[in-house]
Amino acid sequence: MLLPTADARLTVHSFPAVAQRLGLTESGPVISHGRLAHCSDKQLVCVADYMGFPGSSGGAVTCGGKFMGTHIEA
Repeated sequence: MLLPTADARLTVHSFPAVAQRLGLTESGPVISHGRLAHCSDKQLVCVADYMGFPGSSGGAVTCGGKFMGTHIEA
């Protein structure tokens, strides 16, 4: 698997509970954009810098329109 390089642009899709309570997800997921900070091909773990709602997790992470994985806890 070819991993993106550091500073690659990412898109994070999530359904955080606090956004649902505020009525911000009625039309779909909350979309955040950020940058890849670090990626380890040995562990298949990446660290990204993006703005998200606290406690959100489980959404898809894409880079260049390709699925890269699932984010866990913002």
